[in-house]
Amino acid sequence: MKASQASLQFIDQLRFRGVELWVDGDRLRYSAPKGIVNADVLEELKQRKAEIIAALLAEQGAQNDNITAVPREELMPLSFAQQRIWFLDELEPDNPFYNVSLAKRIKGPVDTGRLRTALHHLIARHEVLRSRCLGTDDGPRLQIIPAIDIDVDGDWFAIEDLPADTGAAALQEAVDNEARPPVSLRDAPLIRTRLFRIGPDDAVLTFTTHHFVVDGWSCGVLMRELSVIYAALADDSAPELPELTVHYADFAAWQNRWLQGPEPAQQVDYWKKTLDGLGTLELPTDKARPPVQTYRGDIHHFELPGDLGKRLQELSRANGFTLYMTLLAAFQVLLYRYSQQEEVVLGTAVSNRHEAALENLLGPFVNTLVLRGDLSGNPTFLELVAKARDIAAGAFANQDLPFENLVEELSPERDRSRSPLFQILFVVHQYSGSEELALTGAEVSDYPVAPGTTMYDLFLQLIELEGSFSGSIEYSTDLFEHRTIERMVVHLETLLEGIAENPDAGILDLPLMDE
Repeated sequence: MKASQASLQFIDQLRFRGVELWVDGDRLRYSAPKGIVNADVLEELKQRKAEIIAALLAEQGAQNDNITAVPREELMPLSFAQQRIWFLDELEPDNPFYNVSLAKRIKGPVDTGRLRTALHHLIARHEVLRSRCLGTDDGPRLQIIPAIDIDVDGDWFAIEDLPADTGAAALQEAVDNEARPPVSLRDAPLIRTRLFRIGPDDAVLTFTTHHFVVDGWSCGVLMRELSVIYAALADDSAPELPELTVHYADFAAWQNRWLQGPEPAQQVDYWKKTLDGLGTLELPTDKARPPVQTYRGDIHHFELPGDLGKRLQELSRANGFTLYMTLLAAFQVLLYRYSQQEEVVLGTAVSNRHEAALENLLGPFVNTLVLRGDLSGNPTFLELVAKARDIAAGAFANQDLPFENLVEELSPERDRSRSPLFQILFVVHQYSGSEELALTGAEVSDYPVAPGTTMYDLFLQLIELEGSFSGSIEYSTDLFEHRTIERMVVHLETLLEGIAENPDAGILDLPLMDE
């Protein structure tokens, strides 16, 4: 049986929403964030089951079967993403551009000894955290350090006691400063954690690692497993974690084999045709663009009305779109209205975890896709979403080619003032809450952290978590003032309200400002 185009688009839409699909014998299985697979989606899965299984089996055949464990050698190959990160790290050593940082505010008692042991357990469990990158005559290679050689009392975990009267500004400065020193790829483990204690029942726990070993999905895995291990240690029991049958090094080995096969050339052809004559989006900026990109940045966090998120979900569902597609089209409209350019080019991120065995791993699996939007002719908003859906579906069907490989193949004109192919990244996260850190006996919440860097002109993240609707804009401080980004958020919220109210309006008629 061959899958219809409608079934292929349905698979693509599910994947954009974070749903992973796989075949188990003659059964179709899925893993999804809470609330994504509702009754309508389940019914369509049942109706299209045979075609979806056929499509997934065809994908597996094209990918030369499943990812399996490979023999461990003293030095292992890197994935294509890791090779690119290593190359940039060598160009500008000791830089923090690829730091991945997050922080959690903890109200309640923390058993620091148990926390250190739980973190050490995580490092032992995930090979990629206890790895380091070495330059050799054959290029960079990964050296995996045995778990027994990671010192449980090492300085990868530190405790810093702050005065009880530490104010909000001083605490924020301490957290931000902790996130900014670079993580050396030559030293294992590739993670450092610090607990800032303000009092016996008030603390901030920071995590700083490197994009060489984690992506956004990995951070959720890290928080979930740390919670499980910490709770198990409190009960003196073994943590109930899924067995890891493969590790990131196995994925890297598979990817290097895949890149020697026929499918990459087919995907290169698709991207060459799709991105032929690609333009550059020129937004109005507060400052002149420097001749060389410095990666200096900041981040602005914001909340959107919860009812607005629900109305946009209802609008999407009623018209057969995903929330991702609706938000993507809305952001395209905002950028079009700012730039007055009918071609709006964005990047977006996909999880790139095709198999169930990869779901609980840490590593930079995420891949970046280029979305080339056409906003000519003043279409209605709903017409634009349909366009965006078709463009995204084509991109997703050709998502396996690493972005770094795509840049090499396309060889765009070198411009050191901006990132290649696109300068604005757009991502939607839909979380269930299981990705949050939970420490027995304490209340844990997100704490903002600004590492002071950004890889792009703008990076918009929109986050849906159990009914709440929030986001952040990471921005280049070489180009934009903070007040401009605050104003951009106001325009975005007004635009989304206008879309929820009148989705049949032309995109030039939608409001950016209230009366």
